[in-house]
Amino acid sequence: MVDEEFDEAVALELRRYVKRVTGALGLGGDCSYIDAGPPANAYLALDGRLPSFPDRDVALLWDEEHGWSAALETQSGLDLVTVAYLHGSLVPPPAAVARFAHRLLRGEHPGDPRAVRLATPGDQRTRLLPLLRAANRDGARLLPLRVSLDRPVRSGTKVRGGLAVDVPREAVEEASRHTV
Repeated sequence: MVDEEFDEAVALELRRYVKRVTGALGLGGDCSYIDAGPPANAYLALDGRLPSFPDRDVALLWDEEHGWSAALETQSGLDLVTVAYLHGSLVPPPAAVARFAHRLLRGEHPGDPRAVRLATPGDQRTRLLPLLRAANRDGARLLPLRVSLDRPVRSGTKVRGGLAVDVPREAVEEASRHTV
């Protein structure tokens, strides 16, 4: 594969993956940006703010070395301050990224503020492209999980926003533990 074709393949798969994460978060519109690099990275603006930083916008960041993290926008708008990393997998399922983000927005601390290298820079040829392709194949039919914190959620019930979804049992149990 020619380098240019490879770069296009990474860009396509990363764009598809970030779109799936965006869908899992229930976000729409133009809230994300990807750069196929190298190094590959992505930015995804979240709706909402962290309770401990109510005056700061929050975003999810992804890079080919550390995977997903959450960061706060600074007043200058130029820098981002990372507050948590989602450890475990460089390319986790979109639902796992959505859980990470929802827990952050509820004021929980689902990740470590310290970075852990999940891959070495330049690993695109050997690891990144196959991981992205696998993530985009798994669960091709992905529905957003929108959880109402006003009442317990049951599988197949309508939740805030009138969206009826068939929610996996683990997600229902997780959501029920966090109702107020």
